[in-house]
Amino acid sequence: LRAHMFDGCCTPWPFSKTKGYCTVYHYGERLQRAHILVCTWVNGPKPSPDAHARHLCGKGQFGCFNAECMQWGTAKDNYEDARRHGTACIGERNGFSKLTDEAVIEIRALKGKVTQQSLADRFGVTQQLISMVQSGIGWNHIAEAS
Repeated sequence: LRAHMFDGCCTPWPFSKTKGYCTVYHYGERLQRAHILVCTWVNGPKPSPDAHARHLCGKGQFGCFNAECMQWGTAKDNYEDARRHGTACIGERNGFSKLTDEAVIEIRALKGKVTQQSLADRFGVTQQLISMVQSGIGWNHIAEAS
């Protein structure tokens, strides 16, 4: 990791990672995620079984494990953090997406000018997805075309 990725409170994890998460054997037991251990040490045990350790800094994907950056929250809190930090796997950041942000803007601009089925055929998706994109239900993180 390059040092410039971390500013303020962030501290990069210098050791191994599993699926992008910092991992450690805690007391020789099973492999655990370091950020969860740090959050527990600083903020106490999980307030509920479904609590998430949030990276308030937005650098969790780079391995930040600094105690100042960690806080317990809900899955929704964690998701909203990711959206705010631009790290959520939505839109073209989702590895399964067939559309790009640019395609979504074009699809919306063609609403009412071209059939949804012809757009679906052109972009290799279903007519239902085109409908969702044009109605703003799908890909709602992309601003409406003007």
